[in-house]
Amino acid sequence: MKWLKNLLYFFVPISAFILSMYFTIDIVLKGQETTVCPDVRGKKVEVAKEMARNKGLSLIILRYERRNDVPYNHITVQKPDANIAIRKGRILYVIVSEGPQLVEVPALTGQPLEKAAEILGEKLITIRKTIYIPHEKTGRVVAQVPKGGSTILEQGGVTLVVGSEQRPF
Repeated sequence: MKWLKNLLYFFVPISAFILSMYFTIDIVLKGQETTVCPDVRGKKVEVAKEMARNKGLSLIILRYERRNDVPYNHITVQKPDANIAIRKGRILYVIVSEGPQLVEVPALTGQPLEKAAEILGEKLITIRKTIYIPHEKTGRVVAQVPKGGSTILEQGGVTLVVGSEQRPF
């Protein structure tokens, strides 16, 4: 009988602790609303913020990273992952693309071909194609695609139209 009394002294407090812990956790977790985390990857930051706000979440940008395959200001990574149940009020962390670097194409019309190649090399722009046409400005750039002043991706290319000697037929 004494051993039964000692056993009760041992199990009653442990049982009371486990039951109170269970009910506390149950009340706390059931009292909070949950939502499904939206998939914001590939979306613009403004759209993603609106999607998160509509689900009762906050959106914080962790960092920006340069990605040539993702446009500027689009989300590349999110935590927590999409389509999982999370509590409302949580924070959705994202990484945003800075996009590819854009470079302004210099105006090369009238420049000698060698000088044009040097100018393009300084800006990390390649000459994709050189087209020679009969023209009075031999060895000089007559036209270019894209035009001077427009922007292209870094390490992109231009097509130059260069004058050559006019040959009689």
